[in-house]
This record gives sequence, C-alpha cells and structure tokens, in this order.
Amino acid sequence: MQTTPKECDKNFEISGKVEEMRQNSGLAHCMYSNNHWDFCSDYRKIVKYIKKNKSKDEQELLLKMFKLIPNKLVPGRESKEWEDCVMAGQSYAKTWEAFDKAWKAYEKLSEYAEFLKCEKALEDLNKAMKPYKKAHKVYFSKYAEELQTLHDKMFTDCHKETEKLFLVR
Repeated sequence: MQTTPKECDKNFEISGKVEEMRQNSGLAHCMYSNNHWDFCSDYRKIVKYIKKNKSKDEQELLLKMFKLIPNKLVPGRESKEWEDCVMAGQSYAKTWEAFDKAWKAYEKLSEYAEFLKCEKALEDLNKAMKPYKKAHKVYFSKYAEELQTLHDKMFTDCHKETEKLFLVR
C-alpha cells in the first residue's frame, strides 16, 4: 500500500479543520526544516504559529511538509525506545512552555524576580533537553531504516520542497 502525506491528514478529514484533529502529538515530518523526523507535542499549536508568523510562501511549503504521522504508521510504536522518546519529548515540551511563560513575564515586567524565574526555567529546560536528546538518538538510530523507508514512500518530493523553503527564507 502506497502511503502519502494525505494519509497524515486523515485524522482531520471529517471536519477539514486542524483544530478538530483527534491526534495532536507524535512523530512529525519536517517539524524543523533541518530534520526529517522529530517528536511533536502539540501539532495544532505549531500549525497556528506557522499561519501567524510565516510569510504566505513559507506557510505553503511548511504546511505541505510538516505532517503528523498517524500513530499506526510509526515504526516501533510499541517499543520502549519510542515510549522513552515520547515521555522525554512531553517532558521537554512542558519545560519549554514554563520557560516561555517565564520569559514573557520577564519581558512584560522587567523585574529582577521575574528574571530569576526565567533563569530557573532555562536551567530546567536544559536539564530536560539531555534525556530528550538521548531518547531521540536511541529511537531514531534503532529505527533509521524503517523511518527512511516511510519517508521515501510518503514524502517523495521532500528534498525538492525543502530546497524551495531555503530559497524562500
């Protein structure tokens, strides 16, 4: 069975709206332009960010390539390696949210107490990054071949499209 990026969209085809997707986290393709695969903790939030903060040309390319992979297609989805990657990714996402909130409060108030909270949140973020990078490396190394096969089947024009993205930027 040939799978395409359209397969990734099936979990919101009923309504046609990203906001009503059932799956909102998991393995994502081209979440960052320099990496084919990553764990995405909040797909809807990233789509909203792209729509709000990127040019129309960038939006079109980013949204074409940035896809949340249905859980049933994730290689090793029941493995300890994927579970560790998900857990570490969720933990990192929570610490990122805390840092972002602290930073915004500091920017708004410019008080020393807010700066200290921001420093603490950054320290926590750096601590959460280490287990995420480790889990990411273990999973993506173990399932590299299966991920490449999935990539080749689903995103046949990926390299051409991501090259366009770099030209737009």
